[in-house]
Order: sequence, then structure tokens, then C-alpha cells
Amino acid sequence: MQTITKFTIKAPDSTLTMTIPQRYVKTIDYSEEVLGLWEGRISSEQSVYDDHLEHRWEYKNDGSYVYYRHTDEGEWVSDVNKLSEYFVDGSLLCTRWEDNDGKEYREWWEIESIKDGVMNWTALRIGDDGKPFTATFSMTKVK
Repeated sequence: MQTITKFTIKAPDSTLTMTIPQRYVKTIDYSEEVLGLWEGRISSEQSVYDDHLEHRWEYKNDGSYVYYRHTDEGEWVSDVNKLSEYFVDGSLLCTRWEDNDGKEYREWWEIESIKDGVMNWTALRIGDDGKPFTATFSMTKVK
């Protein structure tokens, strides 16, 4: 959408009028495409929550998700958390969860793309050295 916006600023002794063209671009809304079961691994330099294993996330229609871990026996089991919620706003994916000890965690990611069964994320994070870096993450759709 393109608009022409006219601003008028009034002061006691003068009036300033400006006309500014503005362009608004709608971001892609991934709220429907994120639904389903996804599998992937966050590399150790990208998240404080990494355990160097493949995991699964099942994003549901009601704003909840189920997190699965792979056991030593090769089975997928769901982790039981008191809270596992997410929302998608355009390309922003926000998650929060609470473990059984009552500690709450949150992560925010930008969904760069969902194409051909692959979802790519990116996020700005702070490393152990205090310097910012860009974390990336890729997941494959299971079903």
C-alpha cells in the first residue's frame, strides 16, 4: 500500500506543513504454514538450550506445541512441561515454556522461509563473550 501523508505542525508563531509519501509492505504470515510436526537441531553455538541431539516440535492450531526428544533407544517421547505455548505474528515466532521445576523460558525467532518442507529461522543472540551474533536454524517437516 502506498499513501501520501500530510503533516501539519503548529507553533505559536508559525505553521509547517509536510507531505510525505509512505509505502507499507505486508509481511508474509506463516501462522498457518508453521502448523504440523517439524524436526531439527539447534547447533551448540546458536542456543543455550542445545543438547546436540535432534528434536521435534509439533505446532498446534490452539497456540500450544509439543516438544519431543529422541531417546537412547531410538524412540520419540514428548517432554512434559507445565506450559508450552507459541504464537506467530507475520514472520515472528515466539515460544515460551515452563519446566517441571516452575522455571519459565522464552525464545524469539524470525521465520526466514518455509518452502518445500523446510523451515528456516534466524535470530540475533548474545554469545558467552557478550558479543551479538546471528543464529540460524533449519527444520524439516515430518508431517
